[in-house]
Amino acid sequence: RPVRTKEDGIGDDQVNEMCDVAAVLYTSGTTSCAKGAMLSHENLISNALNFSEAVETNERDVHLCMLPMSHSFAATVCMNMPLLTGATLIVAQRFSPSAVAHICTKYNVTTFAAVPSMFAMLNSSDRIFTDDVKTVKRWISGGAALPQKVFDDFENKFKSRIQEGYGLTEASPVVCVNRLGAIRKGSVGQTIPEVELRIVDDEFNLVLGGSLGQIIVGGKGVMKGYFNTLKDGLCSV
Repeated sequence: RPVRTKEDGIGDDQVNEMCDVAAVLYTSGTTSCAKGAMLSHENLISNALNFSEAVETNERDVHLCMLPMSHSFAATVCMNMPLLTGATLIVAQRFSPSAVAHICTKYNVTTFAAVPSMFAMLNSSDRIFTDDVKTVKRWISGGAALPQKVFDDFENKFKSRIQEGYGLTEASPVVCVNRLGAIRKGSVGQTIPEVELRIVDDEFNLVLGGSLGQIIVGGKGVMKGYFNTLKDGLCSV
């Protein structure tokens, strides 16, 4: 049932279900103080579908989720994306290299998303090998920067390259990801469809290539605002 309907005494011109807040996810990524990012239905749906387009998933894929779905990375990549594309989703109780090997072999998993520490554990484990994960086409890394050693060790062991991406909860969360066939070590890839990204200085002027700056992001995935930061509960973006 929608959060608001005509039966609640709200006119047609006031109801926009896609713009209504679907989730408030707390993050301390921009400051030390946790803030609740208000994400609308449109934010979450568009980000999941645009990420699916970027990494080329469809209804024939089998996704393995071993991340907490309360986190924006797992909510979009491991849950919303396979559900919206009609793919198969396998949710494991906990992560372990042997569990990854077993589930990938049994269910012919094609897509696995994880944080860098999990990839490091796969690299060092003697309970998982290339033949165990031969059906996996996409190894997606997010949640933190991927160390180059982890990337190299994974490629040497599994003969596959990790697709590193970048995002933030306020953007629902995916902003960039490496594309299949064009994976660059040490890069988070290109922006996903319908996302704009610029690197600017402290006065919001564009900086030259190779220069340091701040990232600003625009697009359908960008949140409505932070919860309870103003008296009316909305901090506009």
